[in-house]
Amino acid sequence: NRDDFIAAAKSLFASRGFDGVTMRNIADALGLTQAALYYHFTSKDELYLAVLERTAEGTIANLKAAVKSHRKPVARNSARRFTRIRTEAASFSGR
Repeated sequence: NRDDFIAAAKSLFASRGFDGVTMRNIADALGLTQAALYYHFTSKDELYLAVLERTAEGTIANLKAAVKSHRKPVARNSARRFTRIRTEAASFSGR
């Protein structure tokens, strides 16, 4: 399912970087054909963007929880992570 694709891609992108990963690598990690992966994501760029969006969603949820509970170190770490993700997303969209 889509969540599995995103999780596998996230792991590979994290360990190899965007340029070090192919759709074949992701399909192989999932035990699927490339055609099955392309059915859900038309390109590596689209899948990478889905990974970034999912990561940003998690970070936003963490930020909200940190603000609600007033745990300042958690909020600072989450804010740094969110800033890094936003910077990466902005550079990605400029490809």
